[in-house]
Amino acid sequence: MKLNCKQTSLFILILAIICLILQYFLCYWVGYFEKSYAPITIWRILGMVGFSLLFVQLFIWIFSLIRGNHRLWTTIMLISLFAFKWFEWFEDKLPPTTNLIVYGMRDRILRDYSLDALRHFALDFDRLPVVPNSLPGKVYRNEDLTNTGLKDKYPFIAWIKSNGHEGPEGITEEDGMVHTTWGGRPYWGFSVAINGANSAKINPSTGSNIKKFRVSDDIYLYVNEGD
Repeated sequence: MKLNCKQTSLFILILAIICLILQYFLCYWVGYFEKSYAPITIWRILGMVGFSLLFVQLFIWIFSLIRGNHRLWTTIMLISLFAFKWFEWFEDKLPPTTNLIVYGMRDRILRDYSLDALRHFALDFDRLPVVPNSLPGKVYRNEDLTNTGLKDKYPFIAWIKSNGHEGPEGITEEDGMVHTTWGGRPYWGFSVAINGANSAKINPSTGSNIKKFRVSDDIYLYVNEGD
């Protein structure tokens, strides 16, 4: 079977776009449904596939030069794919796919709960004692939440079941804020001021790969933008 460079190079470009769209969809799915980390694994695979398509397209381009057939077309397709990846990775023209996790979480929280539910949760967590022999500060790991009653009172604290447990990787309190975090790499969650709507407008710190999305003066969602 002869390799049709024109059709193959166009198919590769379309496949790269589809891979990116699917990554956006999977990240939104994780944030909205919060059932498992399985889509994150698929998200990583799609990212590797999208990266490998650059080398496939490069091979097709070299092959077309050797054959002397569809050289202009494959050159255009190669440049288009490089431009597409350049905008995705370096120019910030396309939002990171992981941003969709917090968009999904925001939509789910606003659909099934309310911002006041998050505020009440922050107050209840503030009333909990510091866990003995824990990390410095007030840190509740997943296993520490079992007997607090928070998962029964606030169902969103039981989101995602993985490795025999359910809920976030941990909840911390510092500087008047309660931070609830899921995942590992990437990780995401939400932060709530303990004084709630009565507190002054919080100004989330910036830096690193962490991106924060404010939903009110006292609540923001966050996600790391790294892989």
